[in-house]
Amino acid sequence: TEIYTLSLHDALPILRWFAAASLLAPTGAAASWLFVSQGRTREMLRCGLVGQLLSVLSLALGLPWGPVGVAASAAIFSLPIQGVMVWGATRNGPVSLTHFTDMLLPIGLSTVISAALVYAASLQVQQWGLHPLIALTVGLLTAYSSAALALCATPRGRRIIGNARRAAQLLRAGGQAA
Repeated sequence: TEIYTLSLHDALPILRWFAAASLLAPTGAAASWLFVSQGRTREMLRCGLVGQLLSVLSLALGLPWGPVGVAASAAIFSLPIQGVMVWGATRNGPVSLTHFTDMLLPIGLSTVISAALVYAASLQVQQWGLHPLIALTVGLLTAYSSAALALCATPRGRRIIGNARRAAQLLRAGGQAA
């Protein structure tokens, strides 16, 4: 009930921590796809239970510091929680941890570059005192363009963009070969 009494300004640190925690969620989802596609759902359940125990532990450890502490603890624990899923998904089967990290490296690098540039743009927009909708537009344009440019900088990144383009074509074609 304490969170309901916070103003939006007071909630910003909580939102920042949860946003940081959410950055690794796609990694866990990709690991889950590996488990399911390989028929290893029993192992997925075990890794998921370990992850949930770590999640409960993180929340309990953050409680003494209130809502911000809970959010910070969740963000910090997101690394081992998703790490357990990735380790479990890649320890057996055709996709190794090296394959998995090689796949994610360009995306992770573009995310870091994009986040840094969005942060810098937000400081500049704040200094200029622009209308919030203009600030949002600047942030979105900065995020998407910088991520795309960062991906274009490496062969693997360009391959990711090509695969995304082909997937979009398949979706537009209704799942038939484009």
